[in-house]
This record gives sequence, C-alpha cells and structure tokens, in this order.
Amino acid sequence: MPRLQASLLVCCASWFALACSAVAVETDAVGSPRLRGLATFAWSDEAGLVPSEPLPVALDRELRQRVLAGLQARGYQPAEGDDADILVAYDTYTASRDEWHDPYFRTVVFERVEEGHLTLELLAADDLEPLWSGRGRRDLRVLARKTDSLSPLHAVDEPREWELAETLAALLDSVPERR
Repeated sequence: MPRLQASLLVCCASWFALACSAVAVETDAVGSPRLRGLATFAWSDEAGLVPSEPLPVALDRELRQRVLAGLQARGYQPAEGDDADILVAYDTYTASRDEWHDPYFRTVVFERVEEGHLTLELLAADDLEPLWSGRGRRDLRVLARKTDSLSPLHAVDEPREWELAETLAALLDSVPERR
C-alpha cells in the first residue's frame, strides 16, 4: 500500500507541475526526417536572415548561448555559416490577451496580460526549407486589471520578465536528437 501511495503522490505532483507550468510549447517537425545525417549548425543571420523584432543585445546573447548549449546536448555541433548543414533562426513578438475570472472565486475579475512568443526554427542550409520549428509562449506581465465588473480598468506597472531559460529549455527538449 505505501508503494501505491508513493506512486500516486509522484503522479499527482508531476501533473500539478505540468499544470502550473508557465510555458506553452508547440512544435512542428515538417522536415525532421531530413535532419538525419545533418550534424552542424550556424545562426541564420550569418546567411542574411534576421529576426523581425530582435531581442535586446543582452537577451539575444543569452538566447544564443542557451541554444548553442541545447543543440550541442542534442548532438549537433556549431560551424561557420557556409559549412553548416542547419541554419538556426529565432523570432519574438508580444501580444496581449484578456482574461475574465469568476467574481465568486477571485477578487480580480478581469486582467489584460502581455504574453511573449518565441519561435525557434531549424532550416536546411542548402535550400532554407524548414526542418523543425518550435513555438514557446509565456506570460510576461499583467498590463491592467479590474476588481469588479463596474470598476474602471486600472493600469498595472509591472516590469516585463522574459524568463528565456525556461522557455528555451522547453523548446530545446523537443528538438530531435541527432542520429
């Protein structure tokens, strides 16, 4: 019986951790069979492809270091632009969404939340065809809230928190390992 309770506890804790995760990840492995045999990667901006909304320099540097480490952990090796089999590209953007909450269970009935989106793509270096892409989304901050349905919307002054480590870890865990 204690073994069953321990298993149930681990299962519930895992489910709770997954349910509370702040990162939502979607992947699309369109050309993943083509990844077989490909071993090296370089950043796409070395080939002239640049993000539409680049991150600030410090965040860009952090993202590149984490992607470098993550892809190496999956078996891929960095190379110079023309020698790479795979080009790595990223893009970011922000959007806001409105959330209504049940007034009987929460003191806040409405929140406008800013969410950050990060897309990571692996492209074939020879023809720029997509091999794999992943999209991560997480809440960055609350922009405004209402405490009841009749009150005005109050702006909230919260700093934007990108938290790249968690988002990138979730994305990189879904990159196919090199075979």
